[in-house]
Amino acid sequence: MVAIQYAQPSNLKIKYQLEGLDAVPNVSANPTVAQYTNIPGGSYEFVVTVLSENGLEIARKTITIVVKPPFYNTWWFRVCIFVGLVSCIGFIVQFFNKQHELEINLLNEEKNRHAQEKEFEQKEVEFKHQIAQIEVTALRAQMNPHFIFNCLNSIQYFTAKNDAESASNYLSKFSKLIRLVLENSRSERVTLQNEIETLRLYIEMEAMRFLNKLKYKISIDPDIDQESIQIPPLLLQPFVENAIWHGLMHKEDGGTIWVDITNEEIDILEVKITDDGVGRQKSAEFKSKTATKNKSFGMKLTAERIELINHLYDSKTQTQIIDLKDESGNATGTQVIVKIPI
Repeated sequence: MVAIQYAQPSNLKIKYQLEGLDAVPNVSANPTVAQYTNIPGGSYEFVVTVLSENGLEIARKTITIVVKPPFYNTWWFRVCIFVGLVSCIGFIVQFFNKQHELEINLLNEEKNRHAQEKEFEQKEVEFKHQIAQIEVTALRAQMNPHFIFNCLNSIQYFTAKNDAESASNYLSKFSKLIRLVLENSRSERVTLQNEIETLRLYIEMEAMRFLNKLKYKISIDPDIDQESIQIPPLLLQPFVENAIWHGLMHKEDGGTIWVDITNEEIDILEVKITDDGVGRQKSAEFKSKTATKNKSFGMKLTAERIELINHLYDSKTQTQIIDLKDESGNATGTQVIVKIPI
């Protein structure tokens, strides 16, 4: 805007006001610049008036000024902030919900683990109970009335022949065997020396009862420490008993049993029970129902006991039965291999 006064132009005054911001107009002599700071966003009317030295209005000009607000005062920025806050709150809520779900899942897993452990403990107790039952049954099978009756008959036989020495010797072995079996039945494991002594007594009694038709030989690797190695009690006797009744007693002149114990594999005790009897096929043809029934029952108990011991102690006791034959294919006996972890 141009205000013309030729006489005294320096006497002109300028009055300006930014309506909506200035409460009263500003008056100044010939200002060239009007400065405003921190103007809120919005539409304003900037009014400039030129006054003469007498205060008369010479010229007037109105300019519309639109001030844009800073971005942080715009509606879209506030919407973005609101959306961001809602998203953050939602994320935090979701995070805590997931944490809560995770804690619940961990708690449930812990409960399930405790339940599984409890179930395993119960099964372990059940397995121990089953082992105890089978061990008791095995003890009764080994010391069954039939066996005791035969032993007493043998003592009576020696007495009737006035063979007091043999009767006394047999009775002494019988008493010692009963005592060992009863003691071993109370323990989960016994020393190899104890087990071999029990086995030897049993074979000696059977040899005396059958008038020395039965011969035996027990060989133990000299490097094996019989006192430190422990195995389940009464584990080998059923295999020897089975060899006597199924293999040797069907031969008129009897036979021999070899028990070989070695430790060729690390932490594995290998027991080989070999007889030169008639073999399994020939034995099945005989009609001795009593013997067959008793021996099959004892072998079945032993197999069940080994299976339960393997499951309970995570061991791998293994048995293998081999039919021995000569070059012509004729049966020459049977061999049982028992591998016991030690």
